[in-house]
Amino acid sequence: HCGACDNACDPGTYCSDSACRPSVERFIQIGTAGFNGINSLVTDAAGAVYVAGSFTGSVDFGTGTARTAVGLDAFVASFAADGTFRWVETLGGAGDDVAKSLDFDPTVGV
Repeated sequence: HCGACDNACDPGTYCSDSACRPSVERFIQIGTAGFNGINSLVTDAAGAVYVAGSFTGSVDFGTGTARTAVGLDAFVASFAADGTFRWVETLGGAGDDVAKSLDFDPTVGV
């Protein structure tokens, strides 16, 4: 039970400052010194994580370094439920490219 109000926290949460907060199960750093941002995150039924965002400079997603040509490049990456890197697609051209959102469909995928 949590705090002065004695709330029961749901599974996957913990008590902090008298409020139930989500638990962090895993943290994976994929960024470098340049700009790196994740704009969307979805999961599938198996717990795999899909992230979309943008970066400048170079980023190591887990299979080597991806580099931008000019400005921001977009990316969509996937990690298994245990945090293991699965795949990444980078997208970029002469201007800034940003991946803003993802959706997951069990039939089609991301």
